[in-house]
Amino acid sequence: MRIAVATLIALTSIFLYLNYRGVIFYYGFKSAIEIISLYEKHYGGENHLSPQASALNRIFKLFPLKPKNIEELREQLVFTVHPPLSLSYNQTLIKSLKNSILVEHINAPHINKRIGILYIHGGGLVGGSPKQGFAFLQNFPEHVDMLCVRYAFAPEHLIDEALADVYQAYKFMANRNYNRLVIMGDSAGGLLSTLTVMENLQHEISIPNSKIDSMVLMSPWLDVTCASTKSFEGNAHLDFVVTEDLKRIVNESLTEALSRRFATAEDRLEMMIKYSPYHKFVVNKEKIKFPRVYQVFSKTERFSDENVEFFEELQRQTPKEYRYKNKQRCIANLPHVYPLFGLYVPEAAEAIKEMTQFVLSEEE
Repeated sequence: MRIAVATLIALTSIFLYLNYRGVIFYYGFKSAIEIISLYEKHYGGENHLSPQASALNRIFKLFPLKPKNIEELREQLVFTVHPPLSLSYNQTLIKSLKNSILVEHINAPHINKRIGILYIHGGGLVGGSPKQGFAFLQNFPEHVDMLCVRYAFAPEHLIDEALADVYQAYKFMANRNYNRLVIMGDSAGGLLSTLTVMENLQHEISIPNSKIDSMVLMSPWLDVTCASTKSFEGNAHLDFVVTEDLKRIVNESLTEALSRRFATAEDRLEMMIKYSPYHKFVVNKEKIKFPRVYQVFSKTERFSDENVEFFEELQRQTPKEYRYKNKQRCIANLPHVYPLFGLYVPEAAEAIKEMTQFVLSEEE
Protein backbone atom coordinates (compact mmCIF):
# COMPACT_ATOMS: atom_id res chain seq x y z
CA MET A 1 0.00 0.00 0.00
CA ARG A 2 2.75 2.43 0.97
CA ILE A 3 4.64 1.79 -2.27
CA ALA A 4 1.47 2.22 -4.32
CA VAL A 5 0.63 5.54 -2.70
CA ALA A 6 4.23 6.73 -3.09
CA THR A 7 4.05 5.87 -6.80
CA LEU A 8 0.81 7.83 -7.13
CA ILE A 9 2.43 10.80 -5.40
CA ALA A 10 5.36 10.66 -7.81
CA LEU A 11 3.02 10.58 -10.82
CA THR A 12 0.95 13.40 -9.32
CA SER A 13 4.09 15.48 -8.80
CA ILE A 14 5.01 15.01 -12.47
CA PHE A 15 1.47 16.05 -13.48
CA LEU A 16 1.64 19.18 -11.33
CA TYR A 17 5.08 20.06 -12.69
CA LEU A 18 3.85 19.79 -16.28
CA ASN A 19 0.90 22.09 -15.48
CA TYR A 20 2.81 24.50 -13.27
CA ARG A 21 3.69 27.12 -15.89
CA GLY A 22 0.04 27.64 -16.74
CA VAL A 23 -3.25 27.20 -14.90
CA ILE A 24 -3.52 24.11 -12.71
CA PHE A 25 -7.04 23.07 -13.67
CA TYR A 26 -9.67 22.41 -11.03
CA TYR A 27 -9.86 18.65 -11.47
CA GLY A 28 -6.08 18.24 -11.69
CA PHE A 29 -5.47 20.13 -8.46
CA LYS A 30 -8.37 18.42 -6.72
CA SER A 31 -7.04 15.00 -7.75
CA ALA A 32 -3.56 15.90 -6.53
CA ILE A 33 -4.91 16.87 -3.11
CA GLU A 34 -6.97 13.68 -2.87
CA ILE A 35 -4.10 11.39 -3.86
CA ILE A 36 -1.44 12.96 -1.64
CA SER A 37 -3.88 13.15 1.29
CA LEU A 38 -4.05 9.33 1.24
CA TYR A 39 -0.37 9.24 2.10
CA GLU A 40 -0.69 12.01 4.68
CA LYS A 41 -3.59 10.19 6.35
CA HIS A 42 -1.73 6.91 6.81
CA TYR A 43 1.96 7.79 6.98
CA GLY A 44 2.53 11.46 7.57
CA GLY A 45 0.63 14.65 8.07
CA GLU A 46 0.60 17.26 10.79
CA ASN A 47 -1.38 16.30 13.86
CA HIS A 48 -3.63 19.35 14.02
CA LEU A 49 -4.29 19.51 10.26
CA SER A 50 -6.52 17.47 8.00
CA PRO A 51 -4.82 15.11 5.51
CA GLN A 52 -5.94 17.46 2.73
CA ALA A 53 -4.25 20.45 4.40
CA SER A 54 -1.08 18.43 4.89
CA ALA A 55 -1.27 17.45 1.22
CA LEU A 56 -1.65 21.10 0.22
CA ASN A 57 1.44 21.98 2.26
CA ARG A 58 3.37 19.17 0.60
CA ILE A 59 2.42 20.49 -2.85
CA PHE A 60 3.59 24.00 -1.96
CA LYS A 61 6.85 22.61 -0.58
CA LEU A 62 7.37 20.71 -3.83
CA PHE A 63 6.39 23.70 -5.96
CA PRO A 64 7.00 26.99 -4.12
CA LEU A 65 6.49 30.17 -6.11
CA LYS A 66 9.90 30.68 -7.74
CA PRO A 67 9.33 32.91 -10.77
CA LYS A 68 12.31 34.17 -12.76
CA ASN A 69 10.62 37.34 -14.01
CA ILE A 70 7.39 39.32 -13.93
CA GLU A 71 5.87 37.42 -16.88
CA GLU A 72 6.43 34.06 -15.21
CA LEU A 73 5.09 35.38 -11.90
CA ARG A 74 1.91 36.56 -13.58
CA GLU A 75 1.41 33.12 -15.09
CA GLN A 76 1.86 31.46 -11.70
CA LEU A 77 -0.52 33.86 -9.95
CA VAL A 78 -3.48 32.86 -12.13
CA PHE A 79 -5.74 30.71 -9.96
CA THR A 80 -8.86 29.94 -11.95
CA VAL A 81 -12.09 28.89 -10.23
CA HIS A 82 -15.36 28.75 -12.14
CA PRO A 83 -18.49 30.29 -10.56
CA PRO A 84 -21.37 28.01 -9.52
CA LEU A 85 -23.68 27.15 -12.42
CA SER A 86 -26.62 28.74 -10.56
CA LEU A 87 -25.09 32.19 -11.06
CA SER A 88 -25.21 34.47 -14.07
CA TYR A 89 -21.86 36.02 -14.85
CA ASN A 90 -20.76 38.85 -17.11
CA GLN A 91 -17.89 41.25 -17.68
CA THR A 92 -18.48 44.99 -17.32
CA LEU A 93 -16.35 48.03 -18.16
CA ILE A 94 -16.29 50.83 -15.59
CA LYS A 95 -14.77 54.18 -16.51
CA SER A 96 -11.88 54.97 -14.18
CA LEU A 97 -9.76 58.13 -13.95
CA LYS A 98 -7.27 57.03 -16.62
CA ASN A 99 -8.77 54.00 -18.27
CA SER A 100 -11.75 51.66 -18.37
CA ILE A 101 -11.39 48.87 -15.81
CA LEU A 102 -12.76 45.41 -16.39
CA VAL A 103 -14.80 43.76 -13.66
CA GLU A 104 -16.31 40.30 -13.33
CA HIS A 105 -19.94 40.81 -12.30
CA ILE A 106 -21.76 37.88 -10.70
CA ASN A 107 -25.53 37.81 -10.15
CA ALA A 108 -27.64 35.15 -8.43
CA PRO A 109 -30.96 34.29 -10.14
CA HIS A 110 -33.07 35.22 -7.10
CA ILE A 111 -30.71 37.77 -5.75
CA ASN A 112 -31.05 39.37 -2.36
CA LYS A 113 -30.22 42.94 -3.27
CA ARG A 114 -29.60 43.85 0.33
CA ILE A 115 -25.95 42.76 0.06
CA GLY A 116 -23.30 43.72 -2.47
CA ILE A 117 -19.72 42.43 -2.23
CA LEU A 118 -16.74 44.15 -3.81
CA TYR A 119 -13.94 41.58 -4.12
CA ILE A 120 -10.32 42.67 -4.65
CA HIS A 121 -7.90 39.91 -5.63
CA GLY A 122 -4.32 39.55 -4.49
CA GLY A 123 -1.11 39.15 -6.46
CA GLY A 124 1.49 41.49 -4.99
CA LEU A 125 0.03 44.45 -6.93
CA VAL A 126 1.68 42.99 -10.04
CA GLY A 127 -0.70 40.18 -11.11
CA GLY A 128 -3.50 37.84 -10.10
CA SER A 129 -7.04 37.35 -11.38
CA PRO A 130 -10.46 38.66 -10.31
CA LYS A 131 -11.76 35.13 -10.87
CA GLN A 132 -10.17 34.21 -7.52
CA GLY A 133 -13.33 35.66 -5.98
CA PHE A 134 -15.36 32.75 -7.36
CA ALA A 135 -13.66 30.49 -4.79
CA PHE A 136 -15.73 32.09 -2.01
CA LEU A 137 -19.17 31.89 -3.58
CA GLN A 138 -20.25 28.31 -2.91
CA ASN A 139 -21.88 29.09 0.45
CA PHE A 140 -23.93 32.12 -0.58
CA PRO A 141 -24.74 32.14 -4.30
CA GLU A 142 -28.39 33.03 -3.64
CA HIS A 143 -27.64 35.90 -1.30
CA VAL A 144 -25.09 38.22 -2.87
CA ASP A 145 -24.19 40.34 -5.83
CA MET A 146 -20.40 40.28 -6.28
CA LEU A 147 -18.12 42.52 -8.31
CA CYS A 148 -14.52 41.35 -8.82
CA VAL A 149 -12.11 44.05 -10.01
CA ARG A 150 -9.28 43.74 -12.53
CA TYR A 151 -7.19 46.72 -11.40
CA ALA A 152 -3.99 48.29 -12.80
CA PHE A 153 -0.73 46.42 -12.09
CA ALA A 154 2.83 47.52 -11.36
CA PRO A 155 5.32 48.15 -12.91
CA GLU A 156 3.13 49.57 -15.69
CA HIS A 157 1.06 51.51 -13.16
CA LEU A 158 1.48 53.08 -9.73
CA ILE A 159 -0.23 51.97 -6.52
CA ASP A 160 -2.47 55.04 -6.56
CA GLU A 161 -3.76 54.02 -10.01
CA ALA A 162 -4.70 50.57 -8.70
CA LEU A 163 -6.41 52.23 -5.74
CA ALA A 164 -8.26 54.62 -8.08
CA ASP A 165 -9.58 51.63 -10.06
CA VAL A 166 -10.83 49.94 -6.89
CA TYR A 167 -12.39 53.17 -5.64
CA GLN A 168 -14.24 53.64 -8.94
CA ALA A 169 -15.56 50.08 -8.63
CA TYR A 170 -16.68 50.87 -5.08
CA LYS A 171 -18.60 53.94 -6.30
CA PHE A 172 -20.18 51.79 -9.02
CA MET A 173 -21.40 49.39 -6.31
CA ALA A 174 -22.51 52.25 -4.06
CA ASN A 175 -24.76 53.56 -6.85
CA ARG A 176 -26.57 50.21 -7.09
CA ASN A 177 -28.47 51.01 -3.89
CA TYR A 178 -27.68 47.96 -1.75
CA ASN A 179 -28.72 48.08 1.87
CA ARG A 180 -25.31 46.73 2.81
CA LEU A 181 -21.92 46.89 1.10
CA VAL A 182 -19.09 44.49 1.95
CA ILE A 183 -15.49 44.79 0.75
CA MET A 184 -13.42 41.62 0.59
CA GLY A 185 -9.77 41.19 -0.34
CA ASP A 186 -6.91 38.73 -0.14
CA SER A 187 -3.20 39.57 0.21
CA ALA A 188 -2.57 42.71 -1.90
CA GLY A 189 -6.34 42.84 -2.38
CA GLY A 190 -6.62 43.13 1.40
CA LEU A 191 -4.22 46.07 1.20
CA LEU A 192 -6.34 47.80 -1.45
CA SER A 193 -9.56 46.97 0.43
CA THR A 194 -8.22 48.56 3.61
CA LEU A 195 -6.96 51.62 1.73
CA THR A 196 -10.35 51.96 0.00
CA VAL A 197 -12.17 51.99 3.34
CA MET A 198 -9.70 54.56 4.67
CA GLU A 199 -10.18 56.68 1.52
CA ASN A 200 -13.95 56.44 1.87
CA LEU A 201 -13.84 57.51 5.50
CA GLN A 202 -11.68 60.48 4.56
CA HIS A 203 -13.86 61.57 1.60
CA GLU A 204 -17.37 60.37 2.32
CA ILE A 205 -19.36 60.30 -0.91
CA SER A 206 -22.92 61.59 -1.01
CA ILE A 207 -24.60 58.42 -2.28
CA PRO A 208 -27.43 56.78 -0.27
CA ASN A 209 -26.47 53.42 1.25
CA SER A 210 -22.82 53.91 0.26
CA LYS A 211 -21.37 53.08 3.67
CA ILE A 212 -19.16 49.98 3.72
CA ASP A 213 -20.80 47.71 6.27
CA SER A 214 -18.10 45.05 6.68
CA MET A 215 -14.56 44.10 5.67
CA VAL A 216 -13.29 40.57 5.02
CA LEU A 217 -9.49 40.40 4.94
CA MET A 218 -7.68 37.18 4.00
CA SER A 219 -3.95 37.29 4.79
CA PRO A 220 -3.91 41.01 3.97
CA TRP A 221 -0.58 42.59 3.01
CA LEU A 222 -0.62 45.67 5.23
CA ASP A 223 3.02 46.81 5.15
CA VAL A 224 4.21 47.56 1.61
CA THR A 225 7.78 48.05 2.86
CA CYS A 226 7.94 44.42 4.12
CA ALA A 227 10.43 45.64 6.72
CA SER A 228 8.51 46.42 9.90
CA THR A 229 7.74 43.06 11.53
CA LYS A 230 9.76 40.05 12.67
CA SER A 231 7.58 37.43 11.00
CA PHE A 232 8.35 38.61 7.48
CA GLU A 233 11.89 37.28 7.79
CA GLY A 234 11.27 34.86 10.66
CA ASN A 235 8.61 32.89 8.77
CA ALA A 236 10.37 33.02 5.39
CA HIS A 237 11.34 29.33 5.62
CA LEU A 238 7.71 28.36 6.35
CA ASP A 239 5.96 30.43 3.67
CA PHE A 240 6.08 28.79 0.23
CA VAL A 241 3.82 31.37 -1.40
CA VAL A 242 5.41 34.69 -0.40
CA THR A 243 8.88 33.51 -1.40
CA GLU A 244 12.09 35.49 -1.80
CA ASP A 245 11.68 35.31 -5.59
CA LEU A 246 8.18 36.74 -5.36
CA LYS A 247 9.36 39.43 -2.95
CA ARG A 248 12.21 40.41 -5.29
CA ILE A 249 10.00 40.75 -8.37
CA VAL A 250 7.28 42.65 -6.51
CA ASN A 251 9.83 45.02 -4.98
CA GLU A 252 11.52 45.59 -8.36
CA SER A 253 8.14 46.25 -10.00
CA LEU A 254 7.00 48.72 -7.36
CA THR A 255 10.39 50.47 -7.41
CA GLU A 256 10.26 50.75 -11.22
CA ALA A 257 6.76 52.21 -11.08
CA LEU A 258 7.60 54.68 -8.31
CA SER A 259 10.86 55.72 -10.00
CA ARG A 260 8.89 57.35 -12.81
CA ARG A 261 7.56 59.88 -10.31
CA PHE A 262 10.06 59.87 -7.44
CA ALA A 263 13.79 60.20 -8.09
CA THR A 264 15.22 59.24 -4.70
CA ALA A 265 15.02 56.03 -2.67
CA GLU A 266 13.87 58.08 0.32
CA ASP A 267 10.90 59.48 -1.59
CA ARG A 268 9.97 56.03 -2.89
CA LEU A 269 10.11 54.58 0.63
CA GLU A 270 7.94 57.44 1.87
CA MET A 271 5.31 56.57 -0.74
CA MET A 272 5.40 52.89 0.26
CA ILE A 273 4.82 53.93 3.86
CA LYS A 274 1.99 56.23 2.74
CA TYR A 275 0.20 53.28 1.16
CA SER A 276 0.78 50.95 4.12
CA PRO A 277 -2.21 50.71 6.51
CA TYR A 278 0.16 49.09 9.00
CA HIS A 279 2.15 52.32 9.34
CA LYS A 280 -0.87 54.61 9.46
CA PHE A 281 -3.00 52.55 11.79
CA VAL A 282 -0.60 50.45 13.88
CA VAL A 283 2.64 52.45 14.01
CA ASN A 284 1.24 56.00 13.95
CA LYS A 285 -1.98 55.08 15.82
CA GLU A 286 -4.16 57.17 13.52
CA LYS A 287 -7.79 57.16 14.63
CA ILE A 288 -9.70 55.26 11.96
CA LYS A 289 -13.28 54.10 12.46
CA PHE A 290 -13.23 50.87 10.48
CA PRO A 291 -16.44 48.89 9.90
CA ARG A 292 -16.64 45.46 11.49
CA VAL A 293 -13.82 43.19 10.31
CA TYR A 294 -13.41 39.48 9.66
CA GLN A 295 -9.73 38.61 9.38
CA VAL A 296 -8.23 35.22 8.52
CA PHE A 297 -4.55 34.33 8.10
CA SER A 298 -1.96 31.68 8.89
CA LYS A 299 0.22 32.08 11.96
CA THR A 300 3.22 30.76 10.02
CA GLU A 301 2.96 33.05 6.98
CA ARG A 302 5.24 36.05 6.49
CA PHE A 303 2.44 38.60 7.01
CA SER A 304 1.46 37.08 10.38
CA ASP A 305 2.78 39.80 12.70
CA GLU A 306 1.29 42.72 10.77
CA ASN A 307 -2.08 40.92 10.81
CA VAL A 308 -1.88 40.26 14.55
CA GLU A 309 -0.88 43.85 15.33
CA PHE A 310 -3.52 45.30 13.01
CA PHE A 311 -6.28 43.35 14.74
CA GLU A 312 -4.96 44.28 18.19
CA GLU A 313 -5.05 47.97 17.24
CA LEU A 314 -8.51 47.53 15.74
CA GLN A 315 -9.78 46.11 19.02
CA ARG A 316 -7.98 48.81 21.01
CA GLN A 317 -9.71 51.55 19.00
CA THR A 318 -13.10 49.79 19.04
CA PRO A 319 -15.29 50.53 22.09
CA LYS A 320 -15.46 47.50 24.39
CA GLU A 321 -19.15 46.93 23.84
CA TYR A 322 -18.59 46.55 20.06
CA ARG A 323 -15.40 44.48 19.97
CA TYR A 324 -17.34 41.22 19.65
CA LYS A 325 -18.34 42.28 16.12
CA ASN A 326 -14.77 41.87 14.87
CA LYS A 327 -13.69 38.29 14.19
CA GLN A 328 -10.25 36.78 13.74
CA ARG A 329 -9.32 33.28 12.56
CA CYS A 330 -5.68 32.20 12.77
CA ILE A 331 -4.31 28.66 12.28
CA ALA A 332 -0.65 27.68 12.02
CA ASN A 333 0.96 25.71 9.19
CA LEU A 334 -1.46 26.67 6.44
CA PRO A 335 -0.52 28.57 3.26
CA HIS A 336 -0.88 32.28 2.64
CA VAL A 337 -4.54 33.02 1.70
CA TYR A 338 -5.48 29.42 2.47
CA PRO A 339 -9.28 30.03 2.13
CA LEU A 340 -8.68 30.03 -1.64
CA PHE A 341 -8.50 26.25 -1.33
CA GLY A 342 -11.95 25.78 0.21
CA LEU A 343 -12.92 23.40 -2.58
CA TYR A 344 -10.22 20.96 -1.48
CA VAL A 345 -9.25 21.56 2.17
CA PRO A 346 -11.62 21.30 5.20
CA GLU A 347 -9.86 24.06 7.17
CA ALA A 348 -10.27 26.42 4.22
CA ALA A 349 -13.91 25.39 3.75
CA GLU A 350 -14.56 26.10 7.43
CA ALA A 351 -12.99 29.55 7.10
CA ILE A 352 -15.20 30.30 4.08
CA LYS A 353 -18.27 29.10 5.99
CA GLU A 354 -17.39 31.37 8.91
CA MET A 355 -16.74 34.41 6.73
CA THR A 356 -19.99 33.75 4.85
CA GLN A 357 -21.91 33.74 8.14
CA PHE A 358 -20.15 36.98 9.03
CA VAL A 359 -21.11 38.61 5.73
CA LEU A 360 -24.74 37.48 5.88
CA SER A 361 -25.27 38.40 9.53
CA GLU A 362 -26.96 41.72 10.19
CA GLU A 363 -24.97 44.25 12.17
CA GLU A 364 -26.68 44.73 15.51
